[in-house]
Amino acid sequence: MNPEHLEELAALNAAGALDGKDLEEFQRLLANADQRTKRILARFNNLAGLLAVSLPHRQHPFPGLRQKILRRVEAEASETRKTPADFLNQHVEAALSGFSFISGNEATGWKEIRVRGAAVKLLSVDQARGYAVVLGKLEPGTRYPAHKHINGEEVFVLSGDLHIGDHVLRAGDFHHADAGTSHGENFSEAGCTILAVISTQDLLAQFAST
Repeated sequence: MNPEHLEELAALNAAGALDGKDLEEFQRLLANADQRTKRILARFNNLAGLLAVSLPHRQHPFPGLRQKILRRVEAEASETRKTPADFLNQHVEAALSGFSFISGNEATGWKEIRVRGAAVKLLSVDQARGYAVVLGKLEPGTRYPAHKHINGEEVFVLSGDLHIGDHVLRAGDFHHADAGTSHGENFSEAGCTILAVISTQDLLAQFAST
């Protein structure tokens, strides 16, 4: 028995999105499962019950819920397979229309870089000028090693703390670095989120292996 497959079926069943042969398979696997497995799978039904309480006016799942769930899973898997070049090119189609909008509540789009505990989220890219606007994030305690800027860089701190040399930047603080300048180790004690304007060359370097 594949535990991950069984949990996937259990989640779909709890959401009311399981039917046909998949429902028959789930019922057969559940009948043969041990008590510990059954207790784990029962959590999905408990979660579905809490969701039903929070949405008292909806008695049935949305039409096509199962397809939406599976499409979302596939989209997340596809995101992890993207290369750094894909990461930069994903906004080209939107840029051609002249407008691009990204909600501040949108949790997807973050991509881990070569430094453990650090990630970036591409907001826009100007291919002609070779610059990108990104969000950057350091988890608490993350230390970014010494590095040199190929081109200029602008950094605005949105939240948390960012230590650059003897300077401590906090929400609302700004930092500029000229092309060719070097930084020592940067770090954040509590974690931070920044808005940065950075060259695509420097951005792609964030994904290079150390």
